[in-house]
Amino acid sequence: MTEAAESVEVVPLAESLGAEIRGVDLARVAGAHTMQSIKDALNRYSVLVFRGQHIAQQRQVDFAAQFGPLRTPPIYKYGVEGHHPGLHMVSNVLHNDRQIGLADAGVFWHSDAAYMERPVMYTFLYAVEVPQTDGRSLGDTCFASTAAAYDALTPEMKRRIDGLRAVQSLRHKYEKKIAAGVLKRGELTKEQQEKAPDRSQPMVRTHPVTGRKSLFISEGHTCGIVGIPDIEAKTLLSELCAFSTQPKFVYRHQWKVGDFVLWDNATTLHKATFDYKLPQRRLLYRCTVEGGPVF
Repeated sequence: MTEAAESVEVVPLAESLGAEIRGVDLARVAGAHTMQSIKDALNRYSVLVFRGQHIAQQRQVDFAAQFGPLRTPPIYKYGVEGHHPGLHMVSNVLHNDRQIGLADAGVFWHSDAAYMERPVMYTFLYAVEVPQTDGRSLGDTCFASTAAAYDALTPEMKRRIDGLRAVQSLRHKYEKKIAAGVLKRGELTKEQQEKAPDRSQPMVRTHPVTGRKSLFISEGHTCGIVGIPDIEAKTLLSELCAFSTQPKFVYRHQWKVGDFVLWDNATTLHKATFDYKLPQRRLLYRCTVEGGPVF
């Protein structure tokens, strides 16, 4: 496979985040200049969209590996046989009455694996089947800029949360999904809980590349604040989550078959829309890159 000589065009998509990358064929190996242009755009826009791609599964893995070490999820059972164990399916499709992929991913606003010591840094999602009705795509994904939200906080709020640590919890995510009646991946096991115990992380994180600060909380994973009474903590967290997901901080992506979307979990939250059901089929391939400890 030869390197592609490409002219990268970056087209912003929303006020606070998101850009479409044009002129790049991800099925081909990108040269050093193209890769640097993509990484620079990712650092600036947090979410990148590549339309009309035709990517083999191994090519997705190889492309993602250029951003860091691929993560093998300790919990998921929806891997793609014959490829890196980190490549797995996000899907509502059934085979022999069993889910072939994660069917409940993205019910609540979250950043991936926030409860781990080394949370996911980058996520790569490729659309193979997209549900539709009357010619309109369903199953959109919304992205919110936690960096733009932090920048927009009042000086008083920034001082209030400076140095605070939030409790990120896989257990909390499962409990929320059970309460909402949307859990489809099976209940949390003791082994899974031991691999991902509740963990405190800074409420404000600093990006390891750009140095930009962002909020590090979400409705999906955050269940408390260290040293603050539960009622007060929940009130503050609800206020900050609502603030950071205002429309001015959000890009809503309407999927098409062949879309490849890459995002930075250090500066964003994301949430899926569940406005479809079988026989409307949704199938995407996902892999993630592990980040470092949060600071």
